[in-house]
Amino acid sequence: MKKPAQIDFASTEHIVLDTFCELGEGVLWDELRHRLLWTDILKKKLCYKSWESPDWVSIEVSERLCSMALVEGQDEMLLCAFESGLAFMDLATQKIEWIEKIDQEKGVRLNDGRVDRQGRFWVGSMGEGERTSEKLGKLYCLDRGHLKVHMDGIGIANGLSWSADGRRMYFADSFIHMIECFEFDPKLGALGDAKSLVKTDDQVFPDGSCVDREGFLWNAQWGSARVVRYDHEGIENYSVKFPTSQVSCPCFVGPDLSFLAVTSAREGMKQAQLDQEPHAGNLFLVKTPFQGSISDRYKV
Repeated sequence: MKKPAQIDFASTEHIVLDTFCELGEGVLWDELRHRLLWTDILKKKLCYKSWESPDWVSIEVSERLCSMALVEGQDEMLLCAFESGLAFMDLATQKIEWIEKIDQEKGVRLNDGRVDRQGRFWVGSMGEGERTSEKLGKLYCLDRGHLKVHMDGIGIANGLSWSADGRRMYFADSFIHMIECFEFDPKLGALGDAKSLVKTDDQVFPDGSCVDREGFLWNAQWGSARVVRYDHEGIENYSVKFPTSQVSCPCFVGPDLSFLAVTSAREGMKQAQLDQEPHAGNLFLVKTPFQGSISDRYKV
């Protein structure tokens, strides 16, 4: 079998933004405004940066912002998955309009979210700390204002992505080190049979994902310092090595969608590890020989 290609981040064209996020996540590309957006969950910050500018804007929010999505027809509006529920946020005014507070047990919060090809927003939840092992997480779908639970018994919901035709949904439970592929009915927004796609090592946790133009899955693997590209059968064929271990979420960005943006985290690191990984928590942009697709937008 051909050995999968691995490139080192520093060996190709790249940019490092010294964001020093405690828990960087949820990176998005807004192709209309030519800007990147991401969140620092633990610092309760929403950040964004114009592609042409070296500087970025940081907005403090009232509670932890776990993931977000662009909204169709409303260029300054974001659909935000805060720790306790879903809300619209106007970037221009920073006004927040709650859609729904979600009834969750203590120690449970929302986490990774993404829009499917038909404009529905899917978001999973997770137990924190000792509650993670209780598998209290659920998978929700917001379809034009209506919220529905599609799955429960989840440790840490992550890695939501869809194939180009919208007929496969990828989902990771970081707690059990597993990426699954579900059959998906794009018309009904219904989950079908699931198969195990990738099982990572015990010290490696599959985190955020995205899909490139060829339909291959890219997954940030917390603990390994790698973002890995998988084919439809879950076979690794390419990866990028980063200068910090806790990489968290990838997204293709830039005018031609050939740069891979990857968030990272300092969460849980002791000073000795931070000394060894001075780029922990930074946002990385690396040129790849691949291209992504534009982010799907939530349909109100």
